[in-house]
Amino acid sequence: MAVNDYWVLKTNYTSAVIKEMPPGAPEAHTLERGEPAAELFPPESTVRFSEEFPTRRKVCDFMSNIFGSLIVSAKVKRILEEQGANNCEFIPLRILDHKGKVASKEHFLLQVLGHVEAVDMERSQVVMSAILKERIGNIEHLVLNREAIPPDAVIFRLSRKRNEFLVKQATYEALTNQGVTGLKCFQADGWDGMDIY
Repeated sequence: MAVNDYWVLKTNYTSAVIKEMPPGAPEAHTLERGEPAAELFPPESTVRFSEEFPTRRKVCDFMSNIFGSLIVSAKVKRILEEQGANNCEFIPLRILDHKGKVASKEHFLLQVLGHVEAVDMERSQVVMSAILKERIGNIEHLVLNREAIPPDAVIFRLSRKRNEFLVKQATYEALTNQGVTGLKCFQADGWDGMDIY
């Protein structure tokens, strides 16, 4: 395999920002467990553009949010399904703009089920969480433990930092070649935990 055959998924901060989970939904941190959650969401779950970012109005395939989840379009859902992702739960969302008008009815909160012990803890440089002792607080230099990654893993979350999501090379290429918007990816090996360049 190539050295950089997995990619970290981030948004590129061009979309409107979603600040809060839908009313009646579980707290965002509970989603990090990687457990099925669709039944915990109310019908017609609705989120809206944050008033704190009034000039950010664009609807993208990957929507920026501040609670560490993935909000994706129907296009992203189709691509992941075509890639064979079988560990994804797509929870329908209606997105409202700053004025309360419907900006999208075709987005989903993507709940990636399970997690993978994919960080080589001996070779990576990390700062552990002060609260959850077995979790990573910050990544400074990521090295993957490829032996722990299932060969059929299309998208997965890291066991020790569960709000970080990775995709395999073919999925990265499918997303970028099909022109999804709002996405910024970083080669996993050597990644310094930053997403602002």
